[in-house]
Amino acid sequence: MSFQHQALINREVNLDPLGKWSKTALVIFDSAVPIGEAPEYLAGHYILQGASSLLPVISLSPQEGEKVLDMCCATGWKTTYCAQLMKNTGVIVANDSNSDRLRSVVGNLHRLGVTNAIVCSYKGQDFPRVTGGFDRVLLDAPCSGTGVISKDPGVKTNKEDITIKKCAQLQKQLLLAAIDSVDSKSPTGGYVVYSTCSVMVEENEWVVDYALKKRHVKLVPTGLEFGNDGFTRFRDRRFHPSLCLSRRFSPHSHNMDGFFVAKLRICPGPRVKDQRQARPKVRGSRAVRRGRRSAASRLPLVRRNKYIKSSSTRSPWLDSRPTPGLAFYNQCWSTESLHSNLEVLEPQSGRAVLEVGFQQQVVGQTSLYRGTTV
Repeated sequence: MSFQHQALINREVNLDPLGKWSKTALVIFDSAVPIGEAPEYLAGHYILQGASSLLPVISLSPQEGEKVLDMCCATGWKTTYCAQLMKNTGVIVANDSNSDRLRSVVGNLHRLGVTNAIVCSYKGQDFPRVTGGFDRVLLDAPCSGTGVISKDPGVKTNKEDITIKKCAQLQKQLLLAAIDSVDSKSPTGGYVVYSTCSVMVEENEWVVDYALKKRHVKLVPTGLEFGNDGFTRFRDRRFHPSLCLSRRFSPHSHNMDGFFVAKLRICPGPRVKDQRQARPKVRGSRAVRRGRRSAASRLPLVRRNKYIKSSSTRSPWLDSRPTPGLAFYNQCWSTESLHSNLEVLEPQSGRAVLEVGFQQQVVGQTSLYRGTTV
């Protein structure tokens, strides 16, 4: 029994060890005194946090003397646990894009006596350009928080589809940045742990599957002996088979907040930045582009806004015959936008006339619109 354990029992705190999977955590059932105001708390003997917040740090397993990045560190729970496992050696970079939330991080680091942490505030997406070469990166990504429904029932009603999509887009960017920040040739590390307190597939397996396609990484066992396997298929979606190595935790099954943990190993080798950039040029697409230029070159070039006026943003290039009722536009313009925004001026009087009866003829990747004037 530890000193902290015995001190809390002496203060009439009803507690037990959390479980076999954690040697340092205690679960508190009730207390006669506020445990957040006890002298032991103020002295930094313990910190209050959810049981699920221990999981990503256990999976990351930072070693002494390593260089570790906590990309989204607020409120400092996981950063202090990493410092405990590293025994205040090495370097921990605690980063969060919200500088206001870093106040609690600095307070917890000072209270618990952490001396190997550097606190900074950068956008996670930009972090590879700030610094890199980390042995391990912990990304507890911002999410919709659907895993804390047992604590906050309002999550079931105040989340919309657009919120989930925005979170998923941000998580993909952060995960790619976390992978790019790791030293793939690290002798002891080269790992990224991705976690969320969400139960949505769009924020968990979908994001990791995206990273597997965009970067030279592979999934490895998380090191957690309990939890459910991640999904390899969900409805009409099919994910990488190795996603079964990730772990899902549910409130009704594991008596903790809903959580997702995945551990990735960065493989040495060439880095694939983007599949679109790595895609070889297709001769057919070049032929289409040549055809578009040749089609445009056959039309006389006149000054912009001489015959055609638009109330919205124009295409970067515009060619037109010097007659009313004819416009040559890029294909990105739709027929609806032309109906609603396009006006053609008579060359002689400058009087606006209405375009009706549009017919579309596609030339290569360019659209030719003809109409009649009334």
